[in-house]
Amino acid sequence: MSYWDWLPPEIQEHVLKIRDSQALIERRESLLNRKLCDEIRQYGQLRQEWGLGHIRVRPICRKTWMDNGVVIKFHFLHIFGEFQNSRGETQKQFLGFGFRKALGICDAVKGHSSFHRRRLGNVEASLIGF
Repeated sequence: MSYWDWLPPEIQEHVLKIRDSQALIERRESLLNRKLCDEIRQYGQLRQEWGLGHIRVRPICRKTWMDNGVVIKFHFLHIFGEFQNSRGETQKQFLGFGFRKALGICDAVKGHSSFHRRRLGNVEASLIGF
């Protein structure tokens, strides 16, 4: 018999609950989950900052062969912003290779494009800039 078997069932149940809650805490604090939460937050900030239309995210994976035959994958994100011009055509504008870079240049890209959107009361008007 082990010491675990000598414990009363209430204590065993309590220890199992503590173990489950600790596993949940460790899962929340894992590095991959934190990275995922950061990317979701950055996407939301970019979406709010862009405001003109859709944000398209295209993941790119590249493979490299090392001397010992190990494959390393490099993961890139191509971020595109879409908007409609004055004729109603959808145009794409490249924003960057990641959410942080795209968020940093979003205002500059919106300012240099020949498309500006202004809000007039409850109506959005599309104007062509010169």
